[in-house]
Amino acid sequence: MTQHERIHQSLARLGQSVTPAASFENDVMRRIGQLGPARPGRVGRTRRILMKSTIGVAACTLLAVGAWVVLGTATPSLYAQAVEAMEKARTIHIVGKSLQDGKMVKMMEAFYERDVGVAEFTYSKDQPYFRVDDGTHCWRRRGSGPVVRSRSRDPVGMARKVFRATTELLKGQQDARRDAGGDRIIDGAACKQYVVLRSDGRFRALIWIDGRNRLRRFDKQQPSGSGWQTYRTLAIQYDVPIDRSRFQVKTPPGVTVLDAEQLLAQFAPAKAIFKKELMGLIFAVHDLQRCDNGMIFIVCSTRPSEAVVRELGAAEGISYGDFQLDSSWKRVAGKERYYQAIHIASLSYRGTEVRWVLLHPLGDWPQPMETCELSAYVYTGGKLQEKYTQAGQD
Repeated sequence: MTQHERIHQSLARLGQSVTPAASFENDVMRRIGQLGPARPGRVGRTRRILMKSTIGVAACTLLAVGAWVVLGTATPSLYAQAVEAMEKARTIHIVGKSLQDGKMVKMMEAFYERDVGVAEFTYSKDQPYFRVDDGTHCWRRRGSGPVVRSRSRDPVGMARKVFRATTELLKGQQDARRDAGGDRIIDGAACKQYVVLRSDGRFRALIWIDGRNRLRRFDKQQPSGSGWQTYRTLAIQYDVPIDRSRFQVKTPPGVTVLDAEQLLAQFAPAKAIFKKELMGLIFAVHDLQRCDNGMIFIVCSTRPSEAVVRELGAAEGISYGDFQLDSSWKRVAGKERYYQAIHIASLSYRGTEVRWVLLHPLGDWPQPMETCELSAYVYTGGKLQEKYTQAGQD
């Protein structure tokens, strides 16, 4: 499904109480363009912002591998050994498979070559994904959306991110248990097997490490009858030839290439029509327009302040916080009139979260809104949330 189709569906879900005119949908599409999917945030320390503004009269896209497959070495020593081995390799080839309709199907693949970069691919009928990073630039594309180019994010640390994602997930498990009965030869290398059983018994991991302390294979299994069923696997090869064309970005004809840095510059706080800093986050409103049927089109964002970035570091692949627009009201003709905030699209990049939202007036409004009484909740996340928690300011 294209971004245009997803947005069209969002507009259709506004309900039978309102039918946006064609011009309204075109205006929304013109304003938000083709953008990436929303990224859920973690609710932490929260503050509310109230903004009142006069409304002008006008018509009115990382690492997928770590999230997709759970892998890891479970114990810190094995984890450190595997990561060190990955860093020493000249090339790495990773293939992930998943159980579908009784068959193991290749769902992801990643290629790494030292001083060349990394290329990652997720194979999906609905939302295929790729990311190529050559150390200078990063290109990525999801589904039928645009190709997004940005500064290099991490041309070598893909393996570490995968391991760390798993280490977090496997917290609370028993230590890896050595199982000599499962030792095997993988790609000509003798490998030792370790077994990690989740404490609640919901799944277990079979891990094979070669004589150079390198992770060679990972199987994730779930209970099935009196035994275990493998439903995800990851196989890793080291120092194998890799076709350099894997690291070349091929843009299909007609596909838009977006420059993330230029796009983000449009939402700089200095250009905002309203902004407020609190809890180390900057909340800003960048656009506010009246549309058809009394609706309000609004673009908002949050980002960490410069002080937070200096203290905690740049938000690379993480978020220090987010925001949520609340349903609010104003008194019109002696009655409280409510509107609903309806999410249309979003952009998440380097700690900045941008949202395109429609404010839909609920009920019978005798006249259009001339002012917007916006209610927004800002909440912290990640290291910033931990900072407040440690200070006893939850």
